[in-house]
Amino acid sequence: MSKPKNILITGALDQIGSELVPALKHRYGADRVVASDIRIPAAVAFGGRFEQVDCTQPLAIQDVLRHHDIGTFYHMAAPLSAVAEERPAKRRRLAKRWSGGR
Repeated sequence: MSKPKNILITGALDQIGSELVPALKHRYGADRVVASDIRIPAAVAFGGRFEQVDCTQPLAIQDVLRHHDIGTFYHMAAPLSAVAEERPAKRRRLAKRWSGGR
């Protein structure tokens, strides 16, 4: 029987990601869950596998997917509405990259 693929969560330190990571670790085991964020977590506050990655860099995401043998990808990274309203160009750039440039 083949080993199950791992799970990646982007935006792991944000509101939804911070709830999803522990739930997935509980359900599937901490060894199968890879959390990621553009920020680095405090070592004490976060346990388990972690990758610092910028979601606006598709090749960086691709490297993480390959390196950790990811089979399921939860993309929770998003600019908060207040941040997005302050920086509309950054929000549009992020949305454009994830929509394939459309």
